[in-house]
Amino acid sequence: MVYQNVKEYDIAKWTINIPHPYPKDGAISFIKKSKEEMRRGFSYQFAVLLKDNSELVGVMSLIGVNLIHKNAELGYWVGKKYWNKGIATEAALKMLEFGFKELNLERISARCFSNNGFSRKVIEKIGMKYEGMFRKEVLKEGKFIDLIYFAILKEDWEARN
Repeated sequence: MVYQNVKEYDIAKWTINIPHPYPKDGAISFIKKSKEEMRRGFSYQFAVLLKDNSELVGVMSLIGVNLIHKNAELGYWVGKKYWNKGIATEAALKMLEFGFKELNLERISARCFSNNGFSRKVIEKIGMKYEGMFRKEVLKEGKFIDLIYFAILKEDWEARN
């Protein structure tokens, strides 16, 4: 199911590291790499499943986990046919809970392309605050793209919950 959702061009278009076309064996490589990174505590990748039938519709991640400095970056994608249904927001809130409660993080950040209004909306809905823009941070499809950065602190998250 990972491949069926992530192979869409619009998923790759809005992410930094997902290629298009997505290789058929890409999901297997991703899962193997994710298991190793979770084992080592570097990142945590979780499947996003529909409540009614447990269909896999995306992935929610905490990457670059640093337990010394108690921070990580939130990353995610959700299959295109599941956009605008609140799924990413609900899953992202669960990842914040995992990061702050289970990993005892102090700060979780996120970034998105400056022209990705949908992702920005999710990030702001979960309580992250805008921190700034890195101009021409990423080269994507032959064009430089600005990235905007957000973060939420544990104390801010606790005040919301």
